[in-house]
Amino acid sequence: MIQTLEAEIDVNGNVRLLETIRLKQPRRALLTVLEEEPKLIGGQPWANNQELSEALDEAYANDSDDEEKEFLRLAKAKQSQVLDEWK
Repeated sequence: MIQTLEAEIDVNGNVRLLETIRLKQPRRALLTVLEEEPKLIGGQPWANNQELSEALDEAYANDSDDEEKEFLRLAKAKQSQVLDEWK
């Protein structure tokens, strides 16, 4: 199954996934570098799942754009799904 994951790449080329993925065996991957800088929820990276959850809730409550609100809702759902899989 092909999956798309969000990641950040630092100036040295180090890649950091912004979401958790579990694979049964190693896989190849393709990387597309976007022109835009990474977006930080709440203006800073989060340190743990609780901080991420709170940042998503705050961003959702303060956002008036329907498309962005839907993205944040889906991000929150994905976070919950990933946490459930880890249990």
